[in-house]
Amino acid sequence: MIKWGIIGTGKIAYDVGFAIQAQASCQMVAVGSRKIENAEKYARRLKLTAYYDDYDRVLGRDDVDIVYIATPNALHADLIEKALRQGKHVLCEKPMTLRAHRLRQLKELATQRRLFLMEAMWTLFLPSVRRFLSDVKQVGNIRLIRGSMGFPLAKERCFRKDLGGGCIFDLGVYLVSLTYAVLGTPDQFYAQKISRRGDVETSATISLQYGRTALADLLCSYDAHLENTFSVYGDKGALTLEAPFFRSAMLSFRKYGPVNESTDAVRNPFDAFSVLKNAASWKQRLYHRFHLGKRHKIVPFEANGYQYQIREVVKCLETNQIESAILPVEHSARVIGILDKLITV
Repeated sequence: MIKWGIIGTGKIAYDVGFAIQAQASCQMVAVGSRKIENAEKYARRLKLTAYYDDYDRVLGRDDVDIVYIATPNALHADLIEKALRQGKHVLCEKPMTLRAHRLRQLKELATQRRLFLMEAMWTLFLPSVRRFLSDVKQVGNIRLIRGSMGFPLAKERCFRKDLGGGCIFDLGVYLVSLTYAVLGTPDQFYAQKISRRGDVETSATISLQYGRTALADLLCSYDAHLENTFSVYGDKGALTLEAPFFRSAMLSFRKYGPVNESTDAVRNPFDAFSVLKNAASWKQRLYHRFHLGKRHKIVPFEANGYQYQIREVVKCLETNQIESAILPVEHSARVIGILDKLITV
C-alpha cells in the first residue's frame, strides 16, 4: 500500500485526492494547509483523520511514502527539497520550480537518495493525448503548431509575482509542455505580454521557432475564454486535440488533398442560376455542420482524468523507478527553462 500525504488544499488538490483514493494500491493519510480550517475541510471531505496547518508535520510522518504538492508555484521548490530530505517520494504540481537549474539540483538530490520525482502534468497521461502523440506522424512534416488556453481567473495567487503567478507559468506551461513533447526544444522563442492586474502578465502570445522548418504559435490568458484547442499542421494533414485540449476526449484529423491551380476548373458563379449563386456559402455551412472533410476519433477518459498520472506514479514506485519514462524530470526542466526566459525577456 502506497501512503500519501497532501500538501495544499486548492481545487486541484481535491481532484487529485479523489483520483488517489480511487486507486486500490493507494491510501491518503494526512493533509497540510496554511490554514487549519482548509485542512480540516479537506480532511472531512476526503475522510482523513490527520490534518495540520503545518506542512512539516505531514512531511515528518513516518507513515507517508509520497507527498503530492499543490501549493502556489513559488513554494514548490523548497517543499520538494524538504520532502526529499525527509525521504519522501514527490509528485508536484506544475511548474515544479520557477528556474530550470533549481529543478536539476532537486533531480540530483532525488537521484542520490533513490527517490521518485515527477511533475503533475496530468494532461500528458490522458488517453487522448497519448493517442495524439502517437498519431501526430500522420500529418507528415510538421510546419506549424497552434494552441490556446484561456479562461477568466480571479484567484489572488494568479496575480502575485511573489507566489509565481502569471498566465505563462499557470497556463502557458500546458501549451509549451505539449509542444515540447511534439517537437522538443525550440531554437528561438519570445513572448508578447499584457498585464491588466497586479505585477504579472494576464495574457500572452508565445512564439517558438524550430529552425526554418516549424513554428509554434501559442496563446494563454486569464482575461478571456479562448478556443482551448491544440493543433499540429503538417504537409499531409492537420491533427487537433479538440477543446478543452488539456482534458480532451476527441481528436480530429483532416487529410490534405492535392491543390489544383489549373484555370480550366474555374467557374463563374455570377452566371449560376438563382440559388446556385449561394452554392459556395451553403457548402461551407454543410461542411461546418456535419464536420465534412474531418475524421473524428473519440478517446474517452474515466472519471475526472487525474488518475492516469497517479497510475504512472504507482507503476514507477512498484518497479523501483525514480523517474517516469513518459514525463522525465528533464522534460519538465526544459519547459521551465523556456517559461523562465519568456517571462524575463
